[in-house]
Amino acid sequence: MKRILSTTLFSILLSYIAFSQTGSNTATIVIHIDDLTSTESNKIIDKLNADKTINLEYQCTESGVMVFKLNRTSMSEIADVKIHFQRELAKIISSSRLEILHIDLQLNHVSSKC
Repeated sequence: MKRILSTTLFSILLSYIAFSQTGSNTATIVIHIDDLTSTESNKIIDKLNADKTINLEYQCTESGVMVFKLNRTSMSEIADVKIHFQRELAKIISSSRLEILHIDLQLNHVSSKC
C-alpha cells in the first residue's frame, strides 16, 4: 500500500514539474506595423504559427493591426513578451515600422522570481 501511495505521489509531482516547465501563462499582444503588405502579413503569420503556442486572433492588413495570443508560456513579465515579439518580427520587418500597442499578460501560476 505504501508503495502504491509513493508511486502515485511521485507521478503527481512529475506531472506538476512537467506542466510548470512548459508554462501556463497567456498573453495577448496587439501590434501595429506601418505600411503592412499582405506578403509581410503572411510571412509574420507563418513565422509565428511555427511556434505552436502563438495564434493569430485578429488581423487588418489595411490598418496594419495584428493581435496574437501567446499560450502556455513561462514568461511572467511584460518586458519578456515584448522582447520576444520584437526579436521574432525583426527577422521579417524593420523594427522602425513596428509598434507594440498593448500587451495583456495573464499569470496563471505563481512566479518564482523575487
